[in-house]
Amino acid sequence: RSQGLRRNCQALLCFEASGHTLEVSGALARNLRPDEQGLGLRVRAALDALLKEGCGPPDPELDPEAWSASELRGLVAHQRTTLQALKAACREKHLGPEVSEEEARTVVLLLAEDGLPIGQAMKQLRESPSLAGVVAVVGDDRGFSQEESDAFASTAERAGAEVMRVSLGATTLLASQAIVILQHYLDERLHRCEVPKPRDYQLGGRRPAAPTSREESAKRQKK
Repeated sequence: RSQGLRRNCQALLCFEASGHTLEVSGALARNLRPDEQGLGLRVRAALDALLKEGCGPPDPELDPEAWSASELRGLVAHQRTTLQALKAACREKHLGPEVSEEEARTVVLLLAEDGLPIGQAMKQLRESPSLAGVVAVVGDDRGFSQEESDAFASTAERAGAEVMRVSLGATTLLASQAIVILQHYLDERLHRCEVPKPRDYQLGGRRPAAPTSREESAKRQKK
C-alpha cells in the first residue's frame, strides 16, 4: 500500500495517442497497491472523471468527508499532451523557507543510455544552488528517439528549467524499475521526506496516540 510515503512526489502518466495525462499526487492518493488490475481500475475511473459526465469525485468544499474517502482523491486527469504536461511540471515550483523564486532551479532529468551516470548527476545537483524541483522523464524499454529527446529538452528549457541527460546503466529496465532506482538516488543524495511512524496493528491499524500530560506526569513519578 502507498501509506502516504511519497508526500512530495507526483507521477504523470501520459497517454500520447489520445492527448491525455493522469496526475497522481503522493500527498493525496491513498490505498494504491502494486497490482495491475487494481491500478488499471483506478486509472480508468480517473480518466472517466474527465471524459464522462457524472463520474467525477465529490466536491471537496461541499462534501469534504466523501471527497476524502473517494478513490479518485489525488488522481486528476487532464486533456494535454506529454510536452504540455512537461511544461506545466517545469513551471511548478516547491520553494523552501529560505529560497526565493529567483534563486530556485528546476532540473529535468532525461534518461539516455549515453547520459551522465546517475550517481555523478546527483552529486552535481547536491553541490549546486537550491532546487525547486526535479522532473524525471521516463520512457519505455525502447527509450526516446533523438527527435523526442530534443523536443523534451527544448520544452523544458523554454519553461525555464535546466536539462540533464542521465543514465541508469547499460542494462535495459522496465519503467517501473527505472522509477524505483531514480527515487532511491533522489532520496539518498538530494532529499528524503520524514516518514511517519508505522502503524501499530495491535491498535487496529491506528498510529499510537501522543501521551497526555497526566500520563507524562505519572511516568515521571514512577521514575
